[in-house]
Amino acid sequence: HEYHTRHEHKLDVPLAGFHVLDERIRPFPLSAVRLLPGSAFAEAQDLNTAYLELLDLGRLLFTFRSQAGLPSTAPPYGGWESPTYQWGLINGHFTGHFLS
Repeated sequence: HEYHTRHEHKLDVPLAGFHVLDERIRPFPLSAVRLLPGSAFAEAQDLNTAYLELLDLGRLLFTFRSQAGLPSTAPPYGGWESPTYQWGLINGHFTGHFLS
């Protein structure tokens, strides 16, 4: 719990005015990235997608519905998705990954 209250993420260099240290290194858009079919990364993505398709959307959305004051007929998942998770700072975290 202490970790969540004192840990901060800061960039060493602001994104808006970054300095190019080497002309060969340039930022590029995410749309320029492709996973090669059959690569370990593509296989991992396919495996994750297959797993996510097995999950019940109603259960994943329990915390979001609860926070919005909406009823939910599905029980919540446990662990990080549980509304009674011991630190309460991560409820819905996995669902955020699912939605992205």
